[in-house]
Parts: sequence; structure tokens; C-alpha cells
Amino acid sequence: MRYYTMLLLVFVGASFAFAQCCPVLEKLIIDSEKATWEVYKTQDVEKLDSLLTENAYEVDEAGTILEKADLLKELPEFVIKDYSMSDMKVIPLTKEVAVIRYKITLAFPTYVGQPMVVSSVWVRCEDKGWKNAVYHATYIHTKVTAVETPVEKPAVPVQQP
Repeated sequence: MRYYTMLLLVFVGASFAFAQCCPVLEKLIIDSEKATWEVYKTQDVEKLDSLLTENAYEVDEAGTILEKADLLKELPEFVIKDYSMSDMKVIPLTKEVAVIRYKITLAFPTYVGQPMVVSSVWVRCEDKGWKNAVYHATYIHTKVTAVETPVEKPAVPVQQP
């Protein structure tokens, strides 16, 4: 019985410690995600490289999969002037993995982009801190109200074969 009581106390203590670290983890992940967007403003390839895991990839809003090498190579082609993030939520999955989801609108040099919802997976790497492993963006589509329009009958009857 003592064994199970001790095991329960260890589990409760570990859970409590993990819950206590969450505000710190939440701030760290949000700051790291913002640092990634700052890279696109400053065009700092070395900084982007340091924020990504070796096998990091992105699924962009068009469904294109970009590996880390592609992201680093294409950085100069993706210049943003500013960005606006909202509804940020960090979900710790383990002590080494957390997901952040949020809405973002990017301002490019000549126009403002369509709002997107983003999910990023951050992983704690030994001796290297937290790094982004997966990024996925999807456009936020506005709801379209269906309007019934009467369908006119064709002027010439359609012949069935």
C-alpha cells in the first residue's frame, strides 16, 4: 500500500511541477514564435536556422511542404513588413513538446495578406533549447451566406441521348 501511495504522491508532485512551469513555458513558446516572425522582417537566415530543428518543415497555406533547406533558401523571397498575432494558446504535450496555435495577419511591403490560423510544434532539444519542428498555416475563410437564385430553364430543351 505504501508503494502505491508513494507512487501517487510522485505522480501528483510531477503533475503539479509541470503545471507550475506552464506560464513560463507559454511565454517562452510565444516569444520564440514571435522571434520566428521577426526573422522574416529582418531577413536573418542564421537566426532562422537556429530556431528550427534539423528536420523542420512547413506546410504553407497552399498545402506546399517546405523542408528546412527550402525555408532558408526562400527567406529572401518572403519579406514581411509587419504582422499581427491574436488568440495565442500554448498546449504543452510533454516536458519536451508544446504546440502553439494562433491567428495571424501578415503585412507585406505592398499589401496586407489574408488572415490565417497557424499551428506550430516546438521541441526542446538537448543543449540547444526550444526549436520549431513543424509549422502549418491555413487561410481563414469568411463565411459566405448562400443566396437562393432562381434557375432559369434553358431556352432550347436539352435532348437526352
